[in-house]
Amino acid sequence: MSERSRRGFLRSAAAVACLPMLSRCASDPEPADIAQAIRDGDFDGALAAAQALQAEGGDTPELRLVIGAIHFARADFEKARRSFASAGSAGTYLMADADPDRDEPLLRTDIAQTQWLHLGALRSGDPLPQDAGSDPLDRILAGTWSPERYVDASAAMARQLADAAVLTLASSPGRDAMLDRLASVQAADYRCTGYFVAGEAALVGGNVPDARRLLRLATGQEVPLLEFYVARAELARLG
Repeated sequence: MSERSRRGFLRSAAAVACLPMLSRCASDPEPADIAQAIRDGDFDGALAAAQALQAEGGDTPELRLVIGAIHFARADFEKARRSFASAGSAGTYLMADADPDRDEPLLRTDIAQTQWLHLGALRSGDPLPQDAGSDPLDRILAGTWSPERYVDASAAMARQLADAAVLTLASSPGRDAMLDRLASVQAADYRCTGYFVAGEAALVGGNVPDARRLLRLATGQEVPLLEFYVARAELARLG
């Protein structure tokens, strides 16, 4: 299963009951102090905690991806790129929060490791790789897709995957309405990710006003995505 399809499946009705197991898709979630520091915008503290965990033998692909995002948030794009490059096989459910009462106890991302790597390369001053382009987020980076098109395409895929997961409800009169709700419930995630990537593309192109507008749209979603917190850091730098 591709990373994009796997992400979509995790959003389907069939995945809800298995979420605690699936959240450990590549390795155990990391400690909550790193996640909390990221939520608080304390990226220096998050980096120190993450590097301490690595030194203690707790290194995982997910942790390396998170460290890359921390470097990205601190505008150290070359270090971010190197960390993303070392995070092959990282899942998208990254670290658990210690507070069980949170609505979303897992810090996650809708950006696969390859696309984080492309973001790191672009912000380091390198061009988008020639083999990029098949992923919708790469298309945003290349300027061929708008974030709105990404949101629509992601919602359509989520509905399709949910449709396949609830075939036993084929005779239910409320089936279509339920599928529409399942597909739309993640719309805020899709908007955050799409507008964040579009904002980064605008920064690479030197269009600061448009980047600021897009990043504000990304941070207006209030979702527990890694890119949401990185977008907030970018906005703080832009003023």
